[in-house]
Amino acid sequence: MEMERQKPFQVDVENLLAFNPFHNFFSLPTSRDELVKECLDEGTKLVQAVADTLFNLPSTEDVDGPLVKLPPPTNKTSREKHLPKPKPPTKWEEFAKKKGIKKRKKDKVVWDEQTSTWKRRFGYDRVNDDKDVPIIEANMTDEQEWILLLKDKMIRRNESRSKRRIASRT
Repeated sequence: MEMERQKPFQVDVENLLAFNPFHNFFSLPTSRDELVKECLDEGTKLVQAVADTLFNLPSTEDVDGPLVKLPPPTNKTSREKHLPKPKPPTKWEEFAKKKGIKKRKKDKVVWDEQTSTWKRRFGYDRVNDDKDVPIIEANMTDEQEWILLLKDKMIRRNESRSKRRIASRT
């Protein structure tokens, strides 16, 4: 047991990670069972190293049990994918930055001059709602005059088409 404890395990408590960078198989396992057994033995030793390190840290008592503040990580673990590159700013973003324009959200409520109260900008009970106007004046146009205007417009259009047809024949 003393020989096993002298093995240099690298333990990163923040990530709950332990590994043995110098582990080598003394002889190649002849069967899968031997390989699994040796990997489990090595894994058990590594988990024990993490547990020993955790229990050696200073702890505080809590209702749920002892709490340990973990130190910062000692090993940098690699990411599966690289960090995303920052997107280049759009023309509008460049212009806004140059002019000092800052995006500001519209307020949800607006002061209504007619009722002298705060009302919503959109939706139910909104400001300047057309349905709130009690009397809507009708448009006083003469229907006969309107029909005559439409008839004159159609006549002018037909005349221009007939002139175009006559000009294309000659």
